[in-house]
Amino acid sequence: MNEFLNIEDVADDRGEEPAKVARMLTRKECKLYLHLGRSEDPILCMTEYRNEKGNYSIYQIKKGVYPMTLKAQNKYVKRISVNNFDLTGLDFISGEDNRLRYLHEEDRTVKVVAKKSDIDLLPKLTVVSKKVSTSKATGRKGKTNPELHKIFWRAFVFLRDEDGLEPQYKQVWQVIYDDVAKSTKNETLAEHRQFDPKEHIETIDPVGLTQTTKLCWLIATAGGEVSDQGSYILHSLPKLLNRLKNSPPQI
Repeated sequence: MNEFLNIEDVADDRGEEPAKVARMLTRKECKLYLHLGRSEDPILCMTEYRNEKGNYSIYQIKKGVYPMTLKAQNKYVKRISVNNFDLTGLDFISGEDNRLRYLHEEDRTVKVVAKKSDIDLLPKLTVVSKKVSTSKATGRKGKTNPELHKIFWRAFVFLRDEDGLEPQYKQVWQVIYDDVAKSTKNETLAEHRQFDPKEHIETIDPVGLTQTTKLCWLIATAGGEVSDQGSYILHSLPKLLNRLKNSPPQI
């Protein structure tokens, strides 16, 4: 995938929403592509339209990068504009003009990508850093919460072992959100948090706008008094995961 870049990753690097990046690319008549990379096994797809007998045809294709149809590009932009990152039902072109639809609805490895040469056509940004009263993973500047790093790493390892591939940072965040939501809904002794066993996370937003999605963490003493607290934003997670991959914490 050296020639292609993930739309969501590009948006994060630019400090913009994926929908804006995708719209700018399509307005420049740049193509968007589906990257199918689950395994070496043949990938099942069906045709976009029915054949003359009124049936869909099933095809097997190899993993790779395939251009999306114009209709699929428009559908993708509309979805992510309302924070819907579901990629099912998006049609692509295989061969000269064979329009297909991917059948694996729950495959988290599918990505929408664009050519790096097209990304380079986007206008350059002047980044203005905002002053934040708390540090990204802390309540006070310069002081981190090591347990938060372990929480993210547990989720990363869980998804990696489950799929056999490195998960995207938003998948890591979402699985933690689901875990916290489940424990909050079922407050029994049997419902321990899988990734946050010490229950440092007080609140966490579902995956949404990367600049505003955050979690709030809190460390309490045995007597229930707050000893430290802080927040962490989704936008900072990719760089943290890269550091953790180079130096994994003990979990």
